[in-house]
Amino acid sequence: MAVAVDNVALIQEGYQRFARHDVPGVFALFSPELVWTIPGPAELAGVYRGHEGVGGFLAKLQESWEEQQVRPLELFGEGDRVVVLGEHLIVRKGEAYRVPFAHAWTVEGGLATSFYEYTDTAEIERILAG
Repeated sequence: MAVAVDNVALIQEGYQRFARHDVPGVFALFSPELVWTIPGPAELAGVYRGHEGVGGFLAKLQESWEEQQVRPLELFGEGDRVVVLGEHLIVRKGEAYRVPFAHAWTVEGGLATSFYEYTDTAEIERILAG
């Protein structure tokens, strides 16, 4: 069980660094072979690989809306898996939106190796179209 607690703490630290805009600090927690999967609208969807791929995805986010906060509300861990329930706070064209998510992480050797986002992809597409 100690492994799960450490993995939860590692993922929680990643969200805290992201909130502080410490992108190098976030990437320090990611394996160079990280697989980052985003379902949904074509503008954002894809399987992004490694630091370069995830960096490209984050750049797409910056282009898609004026502001985004990722708020983790609950974190659960067992073994190498961590699940985070939370919400995206998005501002696009002056309008604010809240979109709930579940993030599924895998942590191996003290680094995040995979990420999958579960969210209301129809709502994200509607926000992008607005």
